[in-house]
Amino acid sequence: MSMFGNFIAALVAATSSFSASVVDMPLSEGFPVVQDYLQDGVDASAEIAQKSSYIAGITVIDRANGNALRFNDQLSHTPFEMQTVGRLPILLYAVLKDEAVTRGDVPEIVSMMQGYSGADTDAMWAKYGGKSIITELATRYRLEEFEAGDSWKDSKISSFDLARLMRRFLDDSSIDAASKQWVISMLQGTSKSVAGQDFSWGFASQKVASYTQGSVSQDGSDTTDYVAWVQGWSDSGTDPMVRSSIAVLGQDMRYIAVVHGNFPSKTPNEVADKTLSEIAATIVDDVNSEISDKEKRESDVKAK
Repeated sequence: MSMFGNFIAALVAATSSFSASVVDMPLSEGFPVVQDYLQDGVDASAEIAQKSSYIAGITVIDRANGNALRFNDQLSHTPFEMQTVGRLPILLYAVLKDEAVTRGDVPEIVSMMQGYSGADTDAMWAKYGGKSIITELATRYRLEEFEAGDSWKDSKISSFDLARLMRRFLDDSSIDAASKQWVISMLQGTSKSVAGQDFSWGFASQKVASYTQGSVSQDGSDTTDYVAWVQGWSDSGTDPMVRSSIAVLGQDMRYIAVVHGNFPSKTPNEVADKTLSEIAATIVDDVNSEISDKEKRESDVKAK
């Protein structure tokens, strides 16, 4: 077996052995917004994108505050080509339709997601219905800003609909908690370097605060890896040159953040990757500020 084959086999074995005891993680009610950290993060991220000639939609959902949406106006409603993000709808649809997936009996799903196998992604796209994957998910989750293509790569979707897709999957009462957690663990466990390609940018490079007694420390010592992520990528010189990062953030899967769009085709890969990391860091900093502020107010209430 090749080195890459061994790598995929190890991923499949690790995912198939997932046996954590899972319950639906309750979302605590959010306090009334004092400072809109999430919109601050989106606005600052939009400025970073504009300065880098990055045309992208940015959307953040806070599931604990009535699914509050924060986004960068029209660009968040603009469909962009999915490229490697196209693996996400295949994964969610497969979990919805095939109980064998979360049992670990469809190893191609694991190599599709965690090994970025193009051949297995093609196979899973065909197995579960091709473009009908996109149209059926759109109908089920009331998506409006998408174009189902002839392949998973050239299908298009907006950042707004990507965020709604992930949020409505997590809120879908017909899907058991263990299956949702399996999806999250799959995304959390994806390697940041696959077949020589570096994916350690965007949300993959970030840490999110845990809930503690009192406020989150300013030195970051109370942060951990509560980040489940999917990267959208195409190489410098391609048209469109896609860079996207989608994440579920927080130990209770509270926040969903999507940055999805295109760079000018001649942008160096390292420049695009750095820009995505700066944007993700800006959003996560404000998520952590919101968590810290909420923790402080909860502590103040208990002290009275």
